[in-house]
Amino acid sequence: PKQGMISPGVFIPIAESTGLILPISEWVLETACAQLKTWMDKGLNNFRMAINIAPQQLRQADFVDSINNALSRNGLPPESLELELSERIVFSQIDEGHNILTQIKKIGVNLSIDDFGTGYSTLRLLAHYPIDVLKIDQFYANHITTDKSDATVVSGIIKIASELGLIVVAEGIETEDQVNFLRENNCDLIQGYYYSRPLPAVEIEDFLWKNMK
Repeated sequence: PKQGMISPGVFIPIAESTGLILPISEWVLETACAQLKTWMDKGLNNFRMAINIAPQQLRQADFVDSINNALSRNGLPPESLELELSERIVFSQIDEGHNILTQIKKIGVNLSIDDFGTGYSTLRLLAHYPIDVLKIDQFYANHITTDKSDATVVSGIIKIASELGLIVVAEGIETEDQVNFLRENNCDLIQGYYYSRPLPAVEIEDFLWKNMK
């Protein structure tokens, strides 16, 4: 009550260190799938639901089964779900991470690397992982119109990722200049305040109806 709203950047590391991230993550997976099913039943079915995955989940023996069960309980096609993993999670556990991601891909679920460019990975490793989407960290997006080095890095990532057959998403986009730069460099998707701030489910539904016609 004294602190008010606490951001995920504060409470998620605490949840991870105490083990509470597992029940939280299970709730997120089930709730997100249920919400997606609700939207699809209303005719909003031209998009995927992306869910962040915690490091501890990849170490669970029944993690792949839990994804299958959530999809089955909610009557969702696997391709409607996308799991986001930070590059730190994936590439710090190369063999183990590759095996689990391969199992998830066999289900038909999409996989994305989130916050790319801030962790341990190299572009070379991307060719050996069953990844569908690469999300460029907003650190680079913040400077693509003012810093030539960051602009070069982003344009290079887009080109190489595209050659590897990956969909590229730029995160944290807030200005028209950033949008224009990314369009000129053939970035596939853009995410950020330029289009919308985070919204509650009811408002997201209105947003989708207005923008998916």
